[in-house]
Amino acid sequence: MPDLAGGLLLTLCVGSAVYGLTQAPGHGWSSAYVLSAAGVTVLAGVATVLRALRHQRPALRLDLFRSRPFAVASAVSLMYGTALFTTMLLGVLFMTDAWNYSALEAGLAMTPAALVTAVVGIGTGRLPVALTPRAMVAAGSALVAASTAVLALLIDTEPHFWTLWLPAGTVMGVGVGMATVGISSAAALSAPPQHFAAATGMVMAARQVGGGLGIAATAVIVAEAGGAGAEPYAAVCWFATAAGLAAALGGFALHVTDPHPPTTPAATGRAPATTRTLEGDHR
Repeated sequence: MPDLAGGLLLTLCVGSAVYGLTQAPGHGWSSAYVLSAAGVTVLAGVATVLRALRHQRPALRLDLFRSRPFAVASAVSLMYGTALFTTMLLGVLFMTDAWNYSALEAGLAMTPAALVTAVVGIGTGRLPVALTPRAMVAAGSALVAASTAVLALLIDTEPHFWTLWLPAGTVMGVGVGMATVGISSAAALSAPPQHFAAATGMVMAARQVGGGLGIAATAVIVAEAGGAGAEPYAAVCWFATAAGLAAALGGFALHVTDPHPPTTPAATGRAPATTRTLEGDHR
């Protein structure tokens, strides 16, 4: 049977970490709330690892981390999730607070980036030149970092949707689409076929964990950052930029080779193959 207890312990570990971070601005870093949450995080984390070592089908597959490509893909996914979820929350908060947009207007303003992400994600696999997961992750994460850096430098309380937010969101959408496909491909190729589902699920879970921590960090930065107007949100943008750059650098560590020469649709009469393998031994 699946390790339900291990899943609950892992959820408790992440949840208590997020709770501690969000409580720190209001109660203080040395408060009983934060210290208790930190203690629960450590204990639940240790319990999760111990159970994973003993259970036949653990919620946390530690054996997969013996593969360097999988370990790198998981770390990249965590940092990418941090940047992605931070910017998603930041956009709505900033536009409703600093630009006085309604919730509906803020949602509509975020829509173009989401549409670009979908188009890029679908279109990446149909390019005449196949892209490796390494290239997609590194380039996509770098574009996300570049767009958040521009926002950090230029956002202010005067609305500039057409001249700032839309162009930056378009670039971000391209980056998110490329990075998402690249990370998913890396996850699929970083473990033996019999562990495909577990590897993919764990890399996706790493992205969600990074997202939760990123959202908590956003709350902390907005509460703790000095200044008024757009300054706290600019600080969040810099945080997202750092996470995006970390994901881009991790992408370069995803050593990718293509065992088959790239073919064009004209030569084969069908879409180009996208099967790739990651270098490195699965230790």
